[in-house]
Amino acid sequence: MFRTAQQLVEELYASLADGTVAKRIQSYLRNDLLIIDEFGYLPMDETASNHFFQVVSHLYEQKSMIVTSNLSFREWPTAFSSEAIAVATLDRLLHHSHRLVFNGDSYRLKGKREAN
Repeated sequence: MFRTAQQLVEELYASLADGTVAKRIQSYLRNDLLIIDEFGYLPMDETASNHFFQVVSHLYEQKSMIVTSNLSFREWPTAFSSEAIAVATLDRLLHHSHRLVFNGDSYRLKGKREAN
């Protein structure tokens, strides 16, 4: 399953409104892999931070996750409502993980420059 971080947060907010947060989180568990793209582009409030942590916590050691971000791990607390939630989330994501770091120009900007 592929979701941007914003889509994930919006789905969880919608499920909060109708009381189906647990059911929504379980729907993510039905997939072998959850890809969360663009994490940290938009800061999360306390509710969104808690929901994001719950998703990571439920998938931890059960399913695979890929999280893409342009933030270094030191910058992750800026995306969450509290440093404690950021640290707890990173703890689960980094345990048993393979980290890939890509440096260089954005492929979108590179393509634009080459076209000009």
